[in-house]
Amino acid sequence: SSYLSIYLGSLALRLHLFAAEDGVTWIKTFNLHDSGWHIKYIYCLYWAITTIVTVGYGDLTPQNYIEVLFVMVVQLIGTAVFGYMINVIGITVDEIKKKNE
Repeated sequence: SSYLSIYLGSLALRLHLFAAEDGVTWIKTFNLHDSGWHIKYIYCLYWAITTIVTVGYGDLTPQNYIEVLFVMVVQLIGTAVFGYMINVIGITVDEIKKKNE
């Protein structure tokens, strides 16, 4: 999923270049014109990770790149913990089935 996040983040950044002709883009909406490419890329990764982990965008959103980085890390950790717990449940159910056979 990390490769997918990187790919989607790159795609979102490139999409801005095509949409810039129409005037309204996410770069303009978040006032990122003068920001470096790394700040723009952080916002792209945030969008990709939030979309992939299906957390949604919500009413409370990060307001600067530090908060965006923090939210991305929390989302990835949460996804990893959720995946681990699903795996533990699967192993437990499998062990119960083996004992009953």
